[in-house]
Amino acid sequence: MLAKILGIFTIKASQFSEVHIILMENTVRLKNPKQLKYVFDLKGSTIDRTVSGKIKETTTLKDINFMLVKKQIKTLTALKEKTVSRLIKTMRSDVEFLRSLNIMDYSMLIAIERSTARKGDLHVEN
Repeated sequence: MLAKILGIFTIKASQFSEVHIILMENTVRLKNPKQLKYVFDLKGSTIDRTVSGKIKETTTLKDINFMLVKKQIKTLTALKEKTVSRLIKTMRSDVEFLRSLNIMDYSMLIAIERSTARKGDLHVEN
């Protein structure tokens, strides 16, 4: 599930310091983008892993935000056993690949949309 890197760029300007940008493939596949409820970038850490201020549905939230929302919505990550198994298998494969390259940075992007099947229910797209 690793996203493809499409380009790596450095932007230099006299008004601000050098900025490095990585352009990656979008891996989020929503059934109905208008029903997007949450986007989380999870790294498995709580150090500097919160977003505060004005938050919209398209704001990419972090680990602490995820824990707070999960506490409020117990079914936030309710997945079928088959989906959980596929997700774990894919994550293990990704981690092993990164380990073989001596790369340790890993994050998981999760997008949650409001289900169109039953109003108010949430589900994770995979």
